[in-house]
Amino acid sequence: MNGRTGTKVSVRHLPHHDDTIEIFDTATGRHLGAAFLVAAASREQIRSVQAARTAAAHPRRDAP
Repeated sequence: MNGRTGTKVSVRHLPHHDDTIEIFDTATGRHLGAAFLVAAASREQIRSVQAARTAAAHPRRDAP
């Protein structure tokens, strides 16, 4: 959930999914996505999170 610092969320756990939780925006009820346990995350998921964090920390400034 990169880029959502300060967003109030609701967390829902499905009993048959031991490695994920579902995240919802409290104000709108909109589904924001599934969150995976770090121990259960694939290498692709970990790389994706790392890339999103790097991009957020170093935004591109395109020339006009």
